[in-house]
Amino acid sequence: MENWRSELEAQLDRCVSLYREASGPRLEVAFELYRREELLLPLWVLEELPSPDEFWPWALEKFSPFAVEEELLRWEALPAYRRRSKILKQVAGAFASGWLELAIYALFPLAEGAVWDTLVRFNPLEKRLEELIRKRNRKFVTIQYALKLLLQRLLSISDIPSFLDWHPFIDYREGTLNRHAIQHGVAVEFGTRENFLKLLLFNGFLADVLVGVEHNPET
Repeated sequence: MENWRSELEAQLDRCVSLYREASGPRLEVAFELYRREELLLPLWVLEELPSPDEFWPWALEKFSPFAVEEELLRWEALPAYRRRSKILKQVAGAFASGWLELAIYALFPLAEGAVWDTLVRFNPLEKRLEELIRKRNRKFVTIQYALKLLLQRLLSISDIPSFLDWHPFIDYREGTLNRHAIQHGVAVEFGTRENFLKLLLFNGFLADVLVGVEHNPET
């Protein structure tokens, strides 16, 4: 078990190191936007964004259906997302048609699948761990756990974003982006462009971060 945990942490350290190096001084922008809006952004957005104050006007104008499709295609450079290319095309089609709820429904499990493929499915110690405990198809690495470790290393933040966290159904406020409420059918009126873009760009962030291990899954 300890070797498995060490391998996972080594992979995450590689991911964070590469993202930090690529973002350079713009990492401060990433920290500020996470503090304000819980936004986690791909590197190219950090580079193009004029300032943190202008994020939403810039993003709402920038992401036409064509720009959304381009961003989804960009992820296909990674095996974890390329394996889900049919779903990516359906997300693009849903957004272009204005079916934002359907697009959001698809983006949550896409993020989880990318984490699963990269940090668990291709972990060289995974098969041995399954044999050791004699139990298959369980999740030692949830997206919440992986993201908590990533954010601790990248931004020195210990909490995960609220849109991925567990939320009591009785306290859910309609229109809020929250994985737990949406995937369990509690949320109804969550199909806004802002919610879609937050989740789209979160997946883009994952695509940029996970490239640190995705390019060499056997190590």
